[in-house]
Amino acid sequence: MNGETGLTPSFPSLESLFLAVAMMSIYFSLYGGLYQNYLVREKDYSRRDLGDAIFDIVSAMVVTGLLYAIIYITSAAVLNTAGIIPSTMADMARQLEPLAGQHASMLFGIGLLAAGISSVIVNALAGATLFVDGVGLPSGMETDDTTAFGLSPVKITAIGLLIIGWLTAVVPVVLGASAIDTIIIAATFAIIGLPYFGYMIIRIANDESIMEEYSNTMTRNILAILGYLVTVGIALNYLYQNFI
Repeated sequence: MNGETGLTPSFPSLESLFLAVAMMSIYFSLYGGLYQNYLVREKDYSRRDLGDAIFDIVSAMVVTGLLYAIIYITSAAVLNTAGIIPSTMADMARQLEPLAGQHASMLFGIGLLAAGISSVIVNALAGATLFVDGVGLPSGMETDDTTAFGLSPVKITAIGLLIIGWLTAVVPVVLGASAIDTIIIAATFAIIGLPYFGYMIIRIANDESIMEEYSNTMTRNILAILGYLVTVGIALNYLYQNFI
């Protein structure tokens, strides 16, 4: 950061480059991309709705990208100039002080709570849908094949995952331990699973029996393979940094 020229993007070290690649795993939510197939089916989209589907995807990508850009830029502009290396949520909240002043922590906390709740619910539904479909049960949110509780297999599995997630977060704290280790384990499974989900997406996109005339072209496959190599690099780098 320079007071006269502003922010100049750069990679000051090879470690920073690997950090940037790891951060791309936030955008390369491949299991989320795979889950989109189920959401499209849930909406009962057909060929005539292709334009609406593309609009949904592009608009979501643009809005999400802008939000991430705002977070990164404000962090660099506020925290870096103040010499703050954030280690707590309170430190992160200081990036909002130019906008919210003394209410920055409250505003940051509300946003973090909303983000956490939405992510937990969506991730539980995504995991439940993939698991239920994998074991051969109906994967729709609403289905006639309900469980003993009157809920679809996806809903009852999602509830179970939410309970497991809550226990994973709360039990270590109650016992006076740190929840960091459980977070690292969860992140490990998420990151090393990226190559598998990437492979499945590429395989489906090239299956003409499913995609028909919309199956991948050579150009799309080249771009997909480049993206897939990035996911493999992310997984290998994470394993190297944490376990080797």
